[in-house]
Amino acid sequence: MDQYLKRILIWSVVVLLSSLTMFSSHVLAANEWIQLGKEGGELGEFGYPNSVTADSQGNIYVADSDNNRIQKLDIASGVWSYWGKSDGKEGSALGEFNYPADVAVDSQGNIYVADKLNHRIQKLDVVTGVWSKWGKEYQGPNVLDNASGINPGEFHNPSGVTVDRQGNVYVADTTNQRIQKFDLLTGQWTVWGKVNAKNLPLTGSNLGEFNQPAGIAVDHEGNIYVADTENHRIQKVKIIKNSSENGAGSDTYEWSEWKKTSGGSSDELGEFSEPFNLEVDDQGNVYVADSNNNRIQKLAISTNEWSMWGKADGNDGSELGEFSYPTGVTIDSMGNVYVADFGNSRIQKFTALFFTVKFDSQGGSQVVDYENVPNNTKIYRPSSPTRHGYIFDGWYKDSLLQEAWNFDTGIVTENRTLYAKWIEEPTFSIESINNQILSELLSDYRSGTQEVKTISIRRSGTADLENISVVLSGTNADSFELTQPLLTKLDKDHPATTFSIKAKNGLSVGNYYASITIKSKNMVDMTFNIAQVVKAPSNPSSGYYPSLPIEPPMTSVKKEIFIDVLAKEGKRISNTVMSRTTESNGQVKDKITITPESAKEVSGKVTEMPNNFAYIIIPDEKDEVAETMIEIPSLSLASLNTGISIRTVNGTIMIPHASLSSVTDNLYFRLVPVKTASEKSDIENRMKQEEKIRQIVAGKNTTVEVLGRPLTIETNMQSRPVTLVLPLPANLTQAQIEHLAIFIEHSNGTKELVHGRITQFDETFKGIEFDVNHFSMFTILSIEEPGKTIDVVEEDMSKEEKAIHFPYIQGYSDGTFRPNLAISRQQMAAMLARHLTQNEVPVAHTISYRDIQQVWAYDEIEYVRDLGLMTGTTDNTFTPNGTITRAQMAVIAMRWIDKHCLNSLDQASYCKSMNEAKEFTDVSEKHWAADSIKRISQIGIMTGMGDGTFRPEQKLTRAQAVKVLNHLFERGPIQLTIENKFKDITPEHWAFYEIQEAALEHEARD
Repeated sequence: MDQYLKRILIWSVVVLLSSLTMFSSHVLAANEWIQLGKEGGELGEFGYPNSVTADSQGNIYVADSDNNRIQKLDIASGVWSYWGKSDGKEGSALGEFNYPADVAVDSQGNIYVADKLNHRIQKLDVVTGVWSKWGKEYQGPNVLDNASGINPGEFHNPSGVTVDRQGNVYVADTTNQRIQKFDLLTGQWTVWGKVNAKNLPLTGSNLGEFNQPAGIAVDHEGNIYVADTENHRIQKVKIIKNSSENGAGSDTYEWSEWKKTSGGSSDELGEFSEPFNLEVDDQGNVYVADSNNNRIQKLAISTNEWSMWGKADGNDGSELGEFSYPTGVTIDSMGNVYVADFGNSRIQKFTALFFTVKFDSQGGSQVVDYENVPNNTKIYRPSSPTRHGYIFDGWYKDSLLQEAWNFDTGIVTENRTLYAKWIEEPTFSIESINNQILSELLSDYRSGTQEVKTISIRRSGTADLENISVVLSGTNADSFELTQPLLTKLDKDHPATTFSIKAKNGLSVGNYYASITIKSKNMVDMTFNIAQVVKAPSNPSSGYYPSLPIEPPMTSVKKEIFIDVLAKEGKRISNTVMSRTTESNGQVKDKITITPESAKEVSGKVTEMPNNFAYIIIPDEKDEVAETMIEIPSLSLASLNTGISIRTVNGTIMIPHASLSSVTDNLYFRLVPVKTASEKSDIENRMKQEEKIRQIVAGKNTTVEVLGRPLTIETNMQSRPVTLVLPLPANLTQAQIEHLAIFIEHSNGTKELVHGRITQFDETFKGIEFDVNHFSMFTILSIEEPGKTIDVVEEDMSKEEKAIHFPYIQGYSDGTFRPNLAISRQQMAAMLARHLTQNEVPVAHTISYRDIQQVWAYDEIEYVRDLGLMTGTTDNTFTPNGTITRAQMAVIAMRWIDKHCLNSLDQASYCKSMNEAKEFTDVSEKHWAADSIKRISQIGIMTGMGDGTFRPEQKLTRAQAVKVLNHLFERGPIQLTIENKFKDITPEHWAFYEIQEAALEHEARD
């Protein structure tokens, strides 16, 4: 059959235009094209293929129209397979086709076919292998039009089909002049198109009307694109969901179009002649099979510019990169472009170009380069480098730092280097000033004889100091006179100024004290003391001459101190205010408030930090603080997108963001250490009488000793996980370390004895770390029986400590698990979150990524993001339905291991054992995940493929993911014969027991 007749079959009733116009344009390079197949009926050969598509694994599917079949190329093995009749003839049974015009694959691997001349859409369930269909129920011979219909869910020569990320199906119902959408949740069809008074289909040229629509596509945001073939245009519709509280009202639709301004066909860029199909890639770029112009057009969404592949004169051609009436186009996950070259009966592939983006940190910490970046794609923002004394100010295209790189819109089209820009970090400080003593006076001194002390204020930091002033305070402040500084601003040209102070006239005999505070709007206040002694004339040798440092008479004194907020590596990212009050009885109390301003500043900077915590260290060099109050106002909580770690000399509180995110009231923590020997002795005696302790020591030669300081913590936050670290005394014996436990007396009246994890408390001391979700008094004990380590009473343990394994995976609603499907990113997030929370994932109150608001794993994604286990694919997208490669799994696993094992003596085997490092032939030192792949293989969790390769870009299946996670979670596999949880796996499956372990609640076994 010749090409002209084939075109007639495409529309069934359309007479095609064949005029071509010569034009000049910039044509994309054609030297990267290769050919797949040729005309014929063997596997890998084609008869006028109408369509081509790719699944998430990179496998290729072809609607081999004239051979009445769907062909699949397994990209890993290079083997072709097919669905259809073995003789290549048309058929009407399920799984048989009559001129299939399009094929689509959903995120689960199910296949959809526009079975054109059977007037139906067929679906293959990849798990069951069963075909089903949508279309008119017609019993009889398959004669053209007999099985067609005009009701919703019925079709007439459907030429296009696609599926969105939620599983909704879209059909280009060609001869019915409409498009249809099947809603997976409601089971209802929605129709767009023009009809007459009798509801019969009509062609139309207004927006939302069609003339032989042949192709359809949907982007990640749910926008629909239609190849409106005989209107020679591409239409796009944006669906705006009804957001009324009562659900009343309908969705609205915004239509737009790309076409020749005056209508009709055209060979100019961005204009079309019989566009037959189209595709949208992950970046939002649009690809159009501009069939009668014998070319593929591409719209780069970042620049809004069209370009093309094909002959410049618009004629058909048979060389590589030339086309004869191309009718289909798709893009795989690697950015490779495939074209159904209809008239040449072949598939052409344009191999995507890949580039390297290097990061020159310009003296800062190293940032890993990006390799294998596909052409015309965006890159995500890497973690910011650090540099002592400087603030990072972004990445720039050139070493002169003239043009910043925009990660939201920037497209990589070549190898390039990005350069870090640094701003010298300003420091606001002055040189310290000692306490001052004025020359001694006699009580009959004359005016003008008292000493006038001139004091210098000298800038020691790098930044300008503004609004400098001095303030007198204290009991005898009114006994002194001072002048204000000569300069109110200090900078590099005027680094110093002076002011003076003296005693007032007429002071009587006595000792006079005051405090002088130097203030600047940029600087933390500096305070020093001043003293004046006035003696009686009759006894000039007597009187008190104070020595340094001068201490004013004791009253209740309060001072405010600015405390730095730090990133993990110690870099200052903000500050907040602490007040330290010394009561009249000498007791010192601290109160620290995380202000909304500080919370916003922290949130703006810590988002780039891998562990997602901000750290505050409260100074107490004299170990004098008796109480520490920590307040986080509700306004601050609303601004935080990170966890908070606060360390005092008596203990550290680490509050993950997941525990803070659902708190709506003002939050406080009050820490009161037990310091006196008598109080500590009383607690030790009480501990020995506690029933839980007596169960351990009864009838045994066991000693119970309180170590360190017991700590009482009061808070209004309960039932949310918090990590505590208590400092251990120096010089503990190994026996004491091996017999450590924490006795917890909860505020709800319960008591428990738990183990902890040895960690580093600060630069000097070790600490013991443990997790709680209730508060009151915490006491470190050493419970030592010669020859034994402590055996905590089982009934005092939490469910996790009782070694109950909770399920963290779920199957599908049809009772299957689908072990060979690629695991999605939201499924991985759910598995991690379910395990960590024992299936009680907290409700999320923030939206960190714009593409997760409507997905089922929204809470789980936010939870693992807060913990730093998974991050977005870009700054504002997570790609929940995207797949996970083996390299990505290695990175996630190492994040888990680092978090779980860092500075601890945890019993997990992978925290201790390391094998010899492996080298893989397909993982270079510069691969973005090279370090994680090396470490995970050393630990023995992911060891490669046995042939010297790791296959970092291979997609991870659901079964493989469970195997890795069980290892990380120290679970199973279940070894007993138990009831089969899922109908599609049997005990013969290699991962059967691993999957059962992850799916069932059960008691762990050794």
